[in-house]
Amino acid sequence: APTAVYSFVFNASTSNPLLAGQRVQSTPTLVGAGIDTTKQYPLTVTGTLLNGTHFSYAQQVWVVPLGQN
Repeated sequence: APTAVYSFVFNASTSNPLLAGQRVQSTPTLVGAGIDTTKQYPLTVTGTLLNGTHFSYAQQVWVVPLGQN
């Protein structure tokens, strides 16, 4: 099955780090993306810690229609 890749960019950087206990979120509007809200989708999170350590992990997520979160 074809797959699409959507990028979500968060406002976290060395000058504005995401500290322990803090959260970040992104709420894009995907129109015509063909997303089935009854299925879970893989979300891969990648980044770099302040000490230079790179990380990457995957999480299954639900895509919630606008106004239902």
